[in-house]
Amino acid sequence: MWLAISPEQQGAIDLQDVQIALTKLPPVLSETLILVAVQGLSYEEAAAALSCQLGTIKSRLWRASEQLFWQLGYTAAHLGSDRLMLSALRHAERA
Repeated sequence: MWLAISPEQQGAIDLQDVQIALTKLPPVLSETLILVAVQGLSYEEAAAALSCQLGTIKSRLWRASEQLFWQLGYTAAHLGSDRLMLSALRHAERA
């Protein structure tokens, strides 16, 4: 009997694709996305760190994730019909 182990290369390739896509975002968008999605700051903490309003953070995150989404080749079908609900669920999971 042979044991099969999934190759880890795909994960590394996916990570590399995301890193490349992040460099293509405008700096204010990538910085905001990294603070919240990677470093785990709350919206309020990110707003304080970047000296801007909470609404600005939310707007930047929306634009950053949408641009990243398209750069990585995803379609609306990948996200589902209600992007607002999915975004709210992701935020609620962090709370």
